[in-house]
Amino acid sequence: MLDQIDQAVTDRRPMVNQTLDLCNPEELWADEAVRQDCDYRIDCTPPDSAEACPEIPGEVPACAEQQAALRSASLGMWRNGNSHAISSEQIQPVSVTKGPGMRGGPGSRVADGITAWQDAPSWRQHPTTNFPSCGSSAYITFDLGEVRAIDQVTVWGYGTPSDRRRYCNVKVALSETGAFAGEEDIKYDSGDQWSDFEVAEGKVIEFAATQARYVRHWRGRSTANTGVHFMEMAVYGPSASPMLSSSSEPIWRRVAENICFSATDRAGASFPATGPIHGVKIEHVSGFVSCRVQETGNSNWGCDGAGPSIGTFVIDGAGNRIYPQTGPMLTWIHESGSWVNYEGFNAMSPELEYHGDYTATGDLTIVYGEALTGWTITDNRGSSCVNVYVLQPLPSSD
Repeated sequence: MLDQIDQAVTDRRPMVNQTLDLCNPEELWADEAVRQDCDYRIDCTPPDSAEACPEIPGEVPACAEQQAALRSASLGMWRNGNSHAISSEQIQPVSVTKGPGMRGGPGSRVADGITAWQDAPSWRQHPTTNFPSCGSSAYITFDLGEVRAIDQVTVWGYGTPSDRRRYCNVKVALSETGAFAGEEDIKYDSGDQWSDFEVAEGKVIEFAATQARYVRHWRGRSTANTGVHFMEMAVYGPSASPMLSSSSEPIWRRVAENICFSATDRAGASFPATGPIHGVKIEHVSGFVSCRVQETGNSNWGCDGAGPSIGTFVIDGAGNRIYPQTGPMLTWIHESGSWVNYEGFNAMSPELEYHGDYTATGDLTIVYGEALTGWTITDNRGSSCVNVYVLQPLPSSD
C-alpha cells in the first residue's frame, strides 16, 4: 500500500478523502487497488458551479491510516515545491490589463500574491470568464514598465487540494512591443489540449533569459466546468536590475523575423548586428532550399532532405564567412560549393545554432552557400524563411 501511496504522490493524482472531479470521467482516479482499500468523500460540485455529477457506484471500506499518510505526503510535496529558480528574482508589473470579455476583479488581482491554494473563495475577485469548449481563450497582460531579462513565468488557475482540474489553451508569450501580432516569443502553449493539473506551486515555465517588457497569459476552460480563472501570475528574471549588464551572461535576442534567403540569390537575407556577439541562431519558419531540380532535394538548410550536409552561412558586408566558425563541430565537405557538416545538425534541423565570438560593425547576411560562390546554381530552387537570434549581453542600463 505504501508503494501505491508513493506513486500517487509522484503522479499528483486526486487524493483520498477529498473532493474528486467526477464531472469529467477522464479525471477519475482509476487505481482499483487503492479504491478497494480507501474511502472517498464524494462531492464533485465545484465551488463556482451548480453542475450535478454522478456518484461512484458501490461502497469501499475506509482506511484512515493510509488516508492520513497520503494526505500528509501530498500536501508536503505541494508546499515544498520550488516556485522559482533560486538565482531569479521576481519582477513586479507596473500594470496588469484584462483582455476583452473578462469580468470579475481587476487585472491587478493577478499580481496580488494570492492563489486559490491560499484563499479558494478569492477566485470571485480575480479576472474570470466562461467558454463552452476548448479552442477559445481569454488573456491578461503584464506591463513590466521597461524591457527586462526574463527567465521564468509561473501561472495559477483555480485549484485546491480538494479540487483537481486542468485547463486547456494555456499559453504564455513575451513581447518587447506589446503588439502580440506575430512578433511575440511563445514560451508555452498547450493548444486545445489539457495542460498540467493545477498544483500549489503553479505551472512553472522556465526558459533561457529573454528580453521583453510585456508578458501575456492566455487560458481556456477547465475539466471541471466552463469557468476560466486567472488567479495569479509571477514573472522572474536573472537580475533585479532592469537590464543585464554587458558583463552578464549573454542571452538569445531575436533581431529579425520571417526574413527569406534564396538558393540562387547571393543577396541573401540581412539582419542587424552590432558589437560583440557570441553566436547566431537561425530558426526555420517556412519554405525550402534545394541544390537540384528534383523535389527530393528540398531541405531547410542544404539539399536532399535530412542529409548531413549544410549549405547555409552567415557572412559580413564584405562577403566573408562569419558562421559557422572553424572548430571541432565543423567539417568541410566541399569548400568551393560551400558544403559543411556541422555536428548535431542536418539539412532538415528545425534550427541552426552557430557559436563563436565576433564583433559586428554592421548588418550580417544569411546566404545559401552555392549562391555565395556561384557554384552550379542553375538547377537550384526555393527560398527558406527564418527568424534570427543573436547571442549577446543586453546593453547596460548605466
